[in-house]
Amino acid sequence: MTPGDPLLRRLSAIYPTTRVCGNRITRWEEQALGFAVLDVTTASEMGREQIGWFVGKHPGFDRAIEQFGRLDVNPRGGVWIIVPRSYDLAIRLYEKWPYRRYVQERPRNHSSTWNSRKVWVACPQDLARFVCRAREQVPGIAGLIVFDPPCDIHRTSNGVLCYDSTQRVVNFRSDLGLHDRQPPLLMLTTRPAKTINTDVVARVFGLNAFWFIDGDSFNCCATPIA
Repeated sequence: MTPGDPLLRRLSAIYPTTRVCGNRITRWEEQALGFAVLDVTTASEMGREQIGWFVGKHPGFDRAIEQFGRLDVNPRGGVWIIVPRSYDLAIRLYEKWPYRRYVQERPRNHSSTWNSRKVWVACPQDLARFVCRAREQVPGIAGLIVFDPPCDIHRTSNGVLCYDSTQRVVNFRSDLGLHDRQPPLLMLTTRPAKTINTDVVARVFGLNAFWFIDGDSFNCCATPIA
């Protein structure tokens, strides 16, 4: 990308500062590979190459809602779409949301969708409700964070692969594609990556690969990362 590239200008507006980071690790040995930040360059590469972040061993709900809330207090940049694995989890996030003063739409009529200032929430079955608004959103969508603590969104109750929920996420990202790039996808789960067939998870989400991020180090910051 060159300084005058329209995509660079668009991404610079979506990521005017860097707010999301974590330590990149290997899948099996969990050896450190270095500090990773989701900035303009990283977002461009992830979107172009269809690479996601797999955040394994995440501490869980309480930490997640703190992190999502920090994204919401930042008035600059793009909107983050949080995709809880279920309707119940989406409602639980709403009930525990720390910044009610920013909430603009509440869940109603059996819909999981609700949105705050810079954080919108919808389970996979309701993501399509956001498509038109997301396309019109200025400056744009910063990324999708799939919040699936047990990492079983891609399976039925008896363990069989089920593509309904994941295909809805794939369709949503495709609908928001820009210049052959789609918003980055991050997967948050309490399980370590080495206990999951991450190749399957990547494939059902339309990704070519994951970068693995240590869950304890993953952070969403209220202030910019230097």
